[in-house]
Amino acid sequence: GAMTSYLYLAMRLVERYASPEIASLCAKVLLIDVSQTAQAPYQVLHTEIDSSDGLINRAQFWMQTHMQKQIDMKLLADYLGVSQRTLIRRFKETLDITPLAYLQSLRIETAKQMLEKSTLPLAEVIEQVGYQDASSFSRLFQRQAGLTPSMYRRKFQSR
Repeated sequence: GAMTSYLYLAMRLVERYASPEIASLCAKVLLIDVSQTAQAPYQVLHTEIDSSDGLINRAQFWMQTHMQKQIDMKLLADYLGVSQRTLIRRFKETLDITPLAYLQSLRIETAKQMLEKSTLPLAEVIEQVGYQDASSFSRLFQRQAGLTPSMYRRKFQSR
């Protein structure tokens, strides 16, 4: 405990002299779990568009702008003018994940931001990120974030 106590002190000082929001952001970036439970909730999923592959960039942008809707990977591949197998292969080569895994990460990261910054009911957050089934969303959220959506909101919501 003593080896890392300076981290918790630093977060408290940032919270006191700056703001709880800045302290929360610092804790996330530095992977500091101020409640000493786990680091998964602080992990920021890589959903930025930064690929050197133009096809993947277009696919990422399209998913980001259409994530509220039901996304069929075959329709996405058709939109991009490639086969579904080519889309999956290019995603794996470029980002080391499948397009579906990228979409799930994108939706979870967006939900995390909404839970932190809004008071929308959980059902509305789930709907806005493109899920219809609350239980499957909650399972996926907990698997990726290490907390249930409501626990995540309590821990990170700006006060």
